[in-house]
Amino acid sequence: MSTRPLNRLTIVPGPDGVMELAFRLPRVLSGEDPAIAPLPAGPAAYVDRLVETIRPEDPEAPLESDDVAIVLSTSGSMGQPRGVLLTADNLTSAAKATVQRLGGPSRWVLALPCHHVGGMQVLIRSHLSGIPVVPLDSVGGAGKWTPHEFVHATRNARAMADADGTTLSTALVPTQLSRILSLGDAIADTLAAYDNILIGGAAVSKALLDQATRLGGKLTATYGMTETSGGIIYNGEALPGCTAEVGELNENEVGQITLTGPTIALGYRLDPELTEKHFQYGRFLASDLGYFDEGNKLHVVGRSDDLVQIGGLGVSVTAVELTAEEHPDVANVAAVATPDEEWGSTITLFVVPRIGYQLPKGQLAG
Repeated sequence: MSTRPLNRLTIVPGPDGVMELAFRLPRVLSGEDPAIAPLPAGPAAYVDRLVETIRPEDPEAPLESDDVAIVLSTSGSMGQPRGVLLTADNLTSAAKATVQRLGGPSRWVLALPCHHVGGMQVLIRSHLSGIPVVPLDSVGGAGKWTPHEFVHATRNARAMADADGTTLSTALVPTQLSRILSLGDAIADTLAAYDNILIGGAAVSKALLDQATRLGGKLTATYGMTETSGGIIYNGEALPGCTAEVGELNENEVGQITLTGPTIALGYRLDPELTEKHFQYGRFLASDLGYFDEGNKLHVVGRSDDLVQIGGLGVSVTAVELTAEEHPDVANVAAVATPDEEWGSTITLFVVPRIGYQLPKGQLAG
């Protein structure tokens, strides 16, 4: 067992908390300081669940390896959030590969919380480049994130990038991009101000990407997770040093995705059984299904556990959502599977129409 301590680090909401973490990060990654478990300031019930899972500063639960630098919590897509054991090499390998893929160092606007891997990777890229990050005032729950705040921060960051001759980048989740686009003409120059916009954390529809691209956004759809140190598949192609494989195809012509590379975590904190199931010889067996197209680009169609049987056919709830989002009158959508006596299951869509959409006369919203 490891002798390296694991310290709890509560990230103060707002830019001050980001800067404190950025200050400590180099010594954590170099091994000079104890490993850290970054945690949000609240809500209390959620934080308590994370502490119970990760058990920082618990002498009866030593770290699994001295190589662990940071234990990051997952978003809980597998149910109970998990602590992921990440080494400095895991995290910096992913950051360096991203910098290589994007063409060099950049100034980053931070719009994601740093206790999750998306925000942490923004900080690590900034640390490696030596270019200070630009955090939003609302980051980490200091306030309500708004697209107007993002527009304002972008203008300031673009001015800084122009002054010192750097490129400008940011990372967003699809919901943030959707809300930015809802501003219409107000963001005419905002997306185009970035040299790179990474979109990840959830599936993103082609319609949303196309809309942003028409407004000058240089977008990259990423795929990855905490277990892979963040996104390692960019626009369907693996980052340098990483690979993706698809297992035996099922009746829907999709198979389980396996990811390999130096970015793959050591496993899950205090969960050897789940670690053995998903981490095998430097490879991560994801719960996602996908396929390669004729150009050898990976397409992710949903999780293996989000498949429901409808009339004997396996249907991905995620795939239904993405298809519905391509409709021009849809701003956002959520799909829910429910039992059905005749079909086995049915899928119900909850739709948020685009701004300005009006129901035809005689129809009422349900």
